[in-house]
Amino acid sequence: MDACIANGGPSGWARFVRQFQQTVLVSIYAGLAQLVEQLICNQQVISSSLIAGSIENQ
Repeated sequence: MDACIANGGPSGWARFVRQFQQTVLVSIYAGLAQLVEQLICNQQVISSSLIAGSIENQ
């Protein structure tokens, strides 16, 4: 019989595992968001450098 059914809710271990999985997912999404932000910021810096360089050379 499933522990959730027998006890009327998730066991302590099941709650721990679920919370751990959520924590891992949040960490992955946070890291991914930081990576995307850095890529966007770096592209903006490169673009502004290219524009400034083309203006100076004219």
